[in-house]
Order: sequence, then C-alpha cells, then structure tokens
Amino acid sequence: MPDTLIVAAYPAMRAGLQVMVEANPEARVLRQVANPHEMVLAARDLHPDVILLDPASYEAAALEALWELRKVAPESGVIVFTPDDTDALTLNALQAGARGYLLRQATSQEIGQAIRTVAQGGLVMHPMAAATLLRKLNAATSTAAKTERDQLSARPSLTQRELEVLQLLAEGLSNKILAARLNISEHTVKFHVSSIMQELGASSRTEAVALAARQGLILL
Repeated sequence: MPDTLIVAAYPAMRAGLQVMVEANPEARVLRQVANPHEMVLAARDLHPDVILLDPASYEAAALEALWELRKVAPESGVIVFTPDDTDALTLNALQAGARGYLLRQATSQEIGQAIRTVAQGGLVMHPMAAATLLRKLNAATSTAAKTERDQLSARPSLTQRELEVLQLLAEGLSNKILAARLNISEHTVKFHVSSIMQELGASSRTEAVALAARQGLILL
C-alpha cells in the first residue's frame, strides 16, 4: 500500500486530491501540507512512497525543495501536477528528481495508476508533458549540433603536412632542422609556415603555435 503525502497551496486542492487518492484502496494519505518547506520536513519524518505536488504559485520554491528531497528522502517519488502549459516546469522538475507528471484535470483512476507506477520505481508522464519534454530535448539537441557544426566550420583548414609543421614549430625547431626532420626543402618549410600563419591569422610563429594549441590542433 503506497503511503502518500499531498502538497498543495489551496485547501480545496488538497481535499480533492485526498478524495481521489483514497478512492483507490491500495493507497493511503499520510498527511497534507501547504508548501514546499513543509513538504521537505514531512518527507524527512514520514518517508512517503509517493508525494503529490501541486506547485501552484510557488514553482521556484518547489524546484528548490525537490533538490532538497533528494537528500532527505531520496526514496520518495514525486508526481507533479501541472496546468496545460507545461513548458516552464517539465524539464526543471525532472532534472530535480520528479518521477511523474499529471495534469490538474487527472482522474482518480489516473492518479491511482500513477501512484502505483511511481511507488514501484517507474516514471509517469501525461502525453502533453511528454510532448513538451521531447520538444525541449529535440531543441536542445539541435542547438548543440548547430554549435558543434559552427565550431568545426570555424576551425582553420590545415593540411596534414601543415599540422606536422605546426607540431614541430611548437618544439622550437628552426626551419633548417624542421626541413631535415620532414625531408623537405627549407623553401617548402617557409611556404608551409606562411600558409599556417595566414590561415590562423597569426603575426608570428609563436602566436601561430599559441592559437593552434588553444584550438586543439596541436599538443604542447
């Protein structure tokens, strides 16, 4: 029988949730509390299997309390009740440890099933909340991919030979020694060095080495 803690700012919401929870014989309500601070204290003392949380007007405080719950009652699974627009809360609450998302219009049957699922370690997502989560994750993935593409396109386009020359420049070798090491002429070395400096936008060999190292093109 999952033990449940109800957290909601408004008495009518708390009473309504208790009626719907107790309509399911396999669940019972341990306590009702009115705010996130009381939720943390009650969870610490009672260690409920499931917490039903309606963030209402205290979303920021609720998120802070969710992080605190991970310390004082990590075994308690939190189900968050949300209005139709879940954009502002979905990801933040999940990152803070919530394991369920239901709309405030959820039925007694939906709440009972959610309590059972979360009490057993599962995750419950209303389809609208799941759609919001997927949309945000897709947007974050697209942004990260674009950033990576931009970074790759912004990197200097150096040939393999120019990278070899750069790495030897980092060792402080003269053109003569560098030419001998690569078995090419000094004239060719000078050509490569000039091309490298132009590509990196460097005004000296030392600056070219520094810029290349900063961009991960060579190791120092």
